[in-house]
Amino acid sequence: MKNWIRMGAPDVGQLEAKEVYEQVLSGWISQGKRTQEFEKKISDFINVNYSIAMSNGTVTLHSTLVSLGISPGDYVVVPSLTYISSVNVIYLCGAIPIYCDVDQETLLLDLEELENILEKYSPKAVMSVDLKGLPCDYDLINQICDVYGAVHIADSAESLGGVYKGSKVGSQAAMHSFSLFANKTITTGEGGLVTTNSERYSTKLKTIRNQGQGDIRYEHIAMGFNYRFTDVKASIGISQVSRLDDILSKRQKVVKNIKDIMGEKVKFQKVPKYVDLHPYYNLTCLFESKKTRDSIMNILEKNNIETRISFPPCHLQPYHKNLESISLNNLDKTVRSFEIMLDIPCHQNINENEIDKITSIILANV
Repeated sequence: MKNWIRMGAPDVGQLEAKEVYEQVLSGWISQGKRTQEFEKKISDFINVNYSIAMSNGTVTLHSTLVSLGISPGDYVVVPSLTYISSVNVIYLCGAIPIYCDVDQETLLLDLEELENILEKYSPKAVMSVDLKGLPCDYDLINQICDVYGAVHIADSAESLGGVYKGSKVGSQAAMHSFSLFANKTITTGEGGLVTTNSERYSTKLKTIRNQGQGDIRYEHIAMGFNYRFTDVKASIGISQVSRLDDILSKRQKVVKNIKDIMGEKVKFQKVPKYVDLHPYYNLTCLFESKKTRDSIMNILEKNNIETRISFPPCHLQPYHKNLESISLNNLDKTVRSFEIMLDIPCHQNINENEIDKITSIILANV
């Protein structure tokens, strides 16, 4: 896709290459001390007690459910408007997803419906999703979960670096799961993190990550998996964390520029007042109709501007249609949101000419 304005690309360079080279020469490339160093840097950045690095962001989500003892027949609440992994890991545990509709302005969990679901079904866990990197209202979700005895897990795959009520995202829910995939704010190629302030959850997660092994080598005390990280990935991650504030700052400027140019003519995903910093994994426009959205998307792509419609509702996915699930309604707001949303490029390496091109095409066709 040469000469295209891309949705994003790994922001890696000489610093990461040097760290990887030195790590390979050290002779230790599997999980070890560099992984511990990376976890410590993440914990310090977020100001959370524990960070556990794993092989990708799907296994981190799965591990959070396993650590809670989620088992066949249990209920887990999740929005349908999310990436497929959020729901796949529920089915992987044999549990049943209860789909919660979304707020059409924020695209996040509808908290009134969430409370109705918890009152009716008493699920073991609620998985909130920070769609597009926008933090959920963790405090309110925690309060609702506390009333009904559910545990709040945050699928924060896209929101690393975000700030909620003055605190970095990653310490608010019982556990937060982050992705370090190539298109995320920082990356290790493939990778994931769970952050928590709970020593009990941290211990369980480290056991799960390493085939259920406890403190004694080859003594397996629980069901576990090979979800380990590597020190090669950690060497990239350490470099990326050192640049995270700069990456976030540049991205904020790009988004502000785009929004200033668009003015009131284009509606974007609403950023609530409790969000002090939206890391903008994606910048999402909300158009009046599917017809308008599709037309603008096609015109942008004809002009070599990449866009995304992410993500198709999980309850409409061909495979998931055949699996057991529950919802209080037909998820109209979820479907409607999917039909009118469009993600446009907003990464930190976009230049002013590219911003002008993107905005002028949208404004001419809105």
